[in-house]
Amino acid sequence: MNAGIHVLLVSEQAAPNLLPALDPALKPAEAVLVVTGKMKPRALDLEAVLSEAGVKTTRVAVEDEHDFGKLQDTLSDIAAERSG
Repeated sequence: MNAGIHVLLVSEQAAPNLLPALDPALKPAEAVLVVTGKMKPRALDLEAVLSEAGVKTTRVAVEDEHDFGKLQDTLSDIAAERSG
C-alpha cells in the first residue's frame, strides 16, 4: 500500500518522521519536508535516508517557525498543489 504523500515537519527528532515513512504499510511515494534554516542539516539527513528507501523528497523552506499564520499558509499551499 502506498500512502501517497507525507508532510514532515523537520525537527531535532528524526524518529517521528522516519518511522512512519519507512513502515511498509505507510510508506509514501513522496515526503514533503517543511524545514527552517536551522533544521536544514537535519533535512539533508532525512532526505538521504528517504532517498535510499525509494521515497521522493521535496523541501519547502519556512523562514520563521513561530509565524503560525505563514506556516498555515505554507501547509495549505502544499495541500492545494498536491490535491486532485
